[in-house]
Amino acid sequence: MTLKIFDFRCPNGHVFEAWLRSDEPDAAPAACPVCGAGDVCRLPAAPSVKPVEGTTRTEVAADVKRREAEEARRVVEAARERVMSVMREAARKAEDVGKEFPEAVRDMEKGRREKKLVRGICSPLEAAELRSEGIDVMPLPDEALEPLN
Repeated sequence: MTLKIFDFRCPNGHVFEAWLRSDEPDAAPAACPVCGAGDVCRLPAAPSVKPVEGTTRTEVAADVKRREAEEARRVVEAARERVMSVMREAARKAEDVGKEFPEAVRDMEKGRREKKLVRGICSPLEAAELRSEGIDVMPLPDEALEPLN
């Protein structure tokens, strides 16, 4: 024997639940538990079956894939933030030589100037020429040069 829950309403408008045996399809409570009225009617019921997420193989696979992608995004974002932090610190410590950057790094490479951390302005063509001469230069993104609030 199994029990089922049904909703009923009395003539006075009170709505209530009753647990009834499943083998008695037309059974009804004798009276309203609120007012005692005896003429109760069963209300239509719709099954409230809702699929639970992550219960089928495809849902689990999609959920795992989504979680892995989210974790990978967090790892990449954390790595990016660490790199930006190092770049900001380097930019803060570097001497700004402005438009004299190409000459300054060439002089440092040839020993005519003391080697130190510098930053400045150079065109992509000048940067390519410096790299072809064996001088490592790296562009800094604007956000590495802007102070943080």
